[in-house]
Amino acid sequence: MTLLVIGFILPKVILTVYGSSINGLVSSIRQFISYFDVVEAGLGGAAIYALYKPLAEKDDKTVSAVVSTARHYYNLVGCIFVGLVFLLAVLYPFITNDCSLSRLDVGLLVVVVGMTGTVQFFIMAKYRVLFTADQRLYVLSIVSILAIVANTALVVYMAYSGASILVARSVALAALIIYPLFFWLYVRKHYRHIDFHAKVDKSLLEQRWSVFYLKLLGATQQGLPVVLATIFTSLLEVSVFAIYNMVIKGITGILGIFINNLFPSFGDLIASKNTKRLQQAYTEFEVFYYMMITWVFSCLFVLIVPFVKLFTRGIEDTSYDRPGFAFLITLNCLIYNIKIPQGMLVQSAGLFRTTRLQTSIQLVIAVLACCALAPVWGLNGIMFGMLLSNAYRAVDLAFYIPRHVTKLTPGISIARMLRVLLGVTAVVILLNQFNFHYNHYLQWLYSAIIVSTSSVLIVVLLNIILDRQAVAAIVRRIFRRS
Repeated sequence: MTLLVIGFILPKVILTVYGSSINGLVSSIRQFISYFDVVEAGLGGAAIYALYKPLAEKDDKTVSAVVSTARHYYNLVGCIFVGLVFLLAVLYPFITNDCSLSRLDVGLLVVVVGMTGTVQFFIMAKYRVLFTADQRLYVLSIVSILAIVANTALVVYMAYSGASILVARSVALAALIIYPLFFWLYVRKHYRHIDFHAKVDKSLLEQRWSVFYLKLLGATQQGLPVVLATIFTSLLEVSVFAIYNMVIKGITGILGIFINNLFPSFGDLIASKNTKRLQQAYTEFEVFYYMMITWVFSCLFVLIVPFVKLFTRGIEDTSYDRPGFAFLITLNCLIYNIKIPQGMLVQSAGLFRTTRLQTSIQLVIAVLACCALAPVWGLNGIMFGMLLSNAYRAVDLAFYIPRHVTKLTPGISIARMLRVLLGVTAVVILLNQFNFHYNHYLQWLYSAIIVSTSSVLIVVLLNIILDRQAVAAIVRRIFRRS
């Protein structure tokens, strides 16, 4: 929740102080650089998967070998990442020229923004795979919150002090010192038995090239819309996308809290080959998660445009009142999240190699559809192309996971997916009958409380009627844990 709040502060400051063009420029650069993350080539996913068994068996020698091998590869790809950032710094100023900065300043801004990714590869990566596999993601969350708060505070201070966006972002790099300091102290205390410089064993990460496809897809999902908007539209349109995507990313981040810690748990269940326990746990999770996204996206469809209009009030260099685009980006996010339960099991089961074809098809659909529609429909066309891509993958996973992992009937998950879509549609139609007012944030908050309360009651009632046994099992599990 802290990161969600912080995530809204910085774009607002940039919009207010520097304008939509600079906000679009920063968002565009960040998304171009996010593509360079593919140089990781699946190292993270492969390393995490390789750590499950030795961590469970307390095999410190193998754990050390995996972590050391990951460190070795991350140093190599970190060098490649730095090279790509400097190459982008040379080329990017010639891609766009509709902002107030000189080409030199744009190039330097690319380097400054890319420094965060450099820290990710050279410092954070080897710890991230260990903490994730060892179910200690809270450590990453704490240090990320500290660093992001410090970074945001520095940018805000420099912006309102009259500094240029380049100077403000450069000074904020000082916050990156939090990462190595915190990790060094934590690892020294909790992982003394792990040798981060053990002998490298490349065979331990043999699945990395299969995981690469999933990484490439993730980079495409995140970066393709902004890249194409930069090429086919303008930085003002990129800013529109960035503001709506800011809300979407906040929602996705909250939903991710319920997912991140489950990868290792389901990985253990799959490794134990206890199909009955896996089926029960997965069914309960799927029902709970689908109830949650039905509620969340029902509210989002109703509230996102009023929020963005309030958020951008006073910004007159472009219009942020885009109900059509808001509908498409929200629907795309819903379809993306509707396949999360199945996608989680792909990673937990290590099915990276056997899903390469489907992932490639999804990538091709996204690229071809977006490139074809972007010149005609702009942002709407780009988002519709992404929607087609995610819809294909959701249907594919609905059949693939039952066949290869859970051994459940595919029709059950498909029926639940359709229930999500029908539930969201019904709730949105019902709530839109009310005449809500959004003249200021307090009115929006009051309306949001009414919308969310009404939505959750409808969603719970709908699922009790249609999936009573699963809902009852979820309630029993919650009370057992409490």
